[in-house]
Amino acid sequence: MKLKKIQWTIEKKKVFFSLSLVLWTFIVFMVILLLFFPYRRVTLIALQNVISTGNANISYMNVKSAFMGAEVSKVMIGDDAIDGKPLYEIEKVKLRWNPFSIFKGVADVYGYSSAYGGVVRFSVQDIPMMVNTIPYIATRFENVNLANYPEKQFPWCKGINGTLSGWIRREVPYAAPEKQKGSFSIQIKNGAIRGVVIKDFAGFLLPFKDMSIEGKLRGTTVEISRIVINDAGITIKGSGIIEGSTGDQRINVKLSYESTAKDIPLSGKGIIAVPAT
Repeated sequence: MKLKKIQWTIEKKKVFFSLSLVLWTFIVFMVILLLFFPYRRVTLIALQNVISTGNANISYMNVKSAFMGAEVSKVMIGDDAIDGKPLYEIEKVKLRWNPFSIFKGVADVYGYSSAYGGVVRFSVQDIPMMVNTIPYIATRFENVNLANYPEKQFPWCKGINGTLSGWIRREVPYAAPEKQKGSFSIQIKNGAIRGVVIKDFAGFLLPFKDMSIEGKLRGTTVEISRIVINDAGITIKGSGIIEGSTGDQRINVKLSYESTAKDIPLSGKGIIAVPAT
């Protein structure tokens, strides 16, 4: 009986020792992480990967480190080719990262922010820290109000109203963002295309119930595989390619329309080529 009690005591000590070792290892790991992990660098890399374009310039306000993450009060994104207002802004950015991803030599960051009355959620995985990896970025938009988006940022119209939702997924080599590849699917509800600059249709307003855009990203080229715009009495469909950065875009898009509407220039059936041919 006494022997069994001694053996049980030894087993308990082994268990407590193992648990203590695990706990101590975790504490040491957390201390090292908090002291030496480059939080600011990871924060900036994450934001740049999520929101940057080829010639983007990004400015931040009030970047604060938080436990296992960071908070940024505002991020403003512009383009080197465009002076004046930023292309867009996001506010109240909160990021959290997976501390155990450092064991793989990378950083995984997850976050969300406010954007024009809606929400942008994103994750950036495999940010290179100690190994050479290609970050994988997933961004999801929920109920973003495009009425608050700056005007004159689209190459074929003055602006777009409506509520935007959708997603963008892409791989972006950190040292060569021009080699990115990915896909996207965007939906805009109850909006209007304002101030069209297409030849023969310049200036008119095109309201719509829904607009869907899907395609691929290859470097600085956006391959639009499907555009569908629907409203009462009119349907517009098409596809095309947009090449280059925001300030120097080359567009080749062809749309077909079928309309019974009488109060807009698009009546009957026809083709719209951008640029006009």
